Amino acid sequence: MTMRVYAFYEKSRRILLFLFTIVLVLISFSCWAILFGSSSFPSDHESRWTEVMGCNEPIRTEQGLHLAVSWSARLCFDAIIFVLTLWKSLHVGGVGDRTLIDILLRDGSLYFAIMTCANVGNIIAFLLAESTTKSIATGFTNV
Repeated sequence: MTMRVYAFYEKSRRILLFLFTIVLVLISFSCWAILFGSSSFPSDHESRWTEVMGCNEPIRTEQGLHLAVSWSARLCFDAIIFVLTLWKSLHVGGVGDRTLIDILLRDGSLYFAIMTCANVGNIIAFLLAESTTKSIATGFTNV
């Protein structure tokens, strides 16, 4: 969708440089949050098998915080793309007999609005859910 916004802004080098800079900053921020977060190994007094059995391991509060920071970077990028698309769509107005809603649907703004809501759900789950259900909302946004 980044390339679509770039094209929507008539291949503006300023927009391309802005988006490229944002992507680099947010990827760095996410890597920092995940790599320098807490270890995924339980401490001596914790048992891996007492809380849950299955595919998903429990996520501790500190790990949830670091994952929420990483998902916040994704949310920030989605919000920037959404705002840029919405801004340009509002300035275009209508094209022929196409309405603003047609233009928004065509340019993917509604997709980004839905994904933003899903990412907010992920962040809330990582911050507030129990350790066994912190990652429950990630499947929807990873599809």
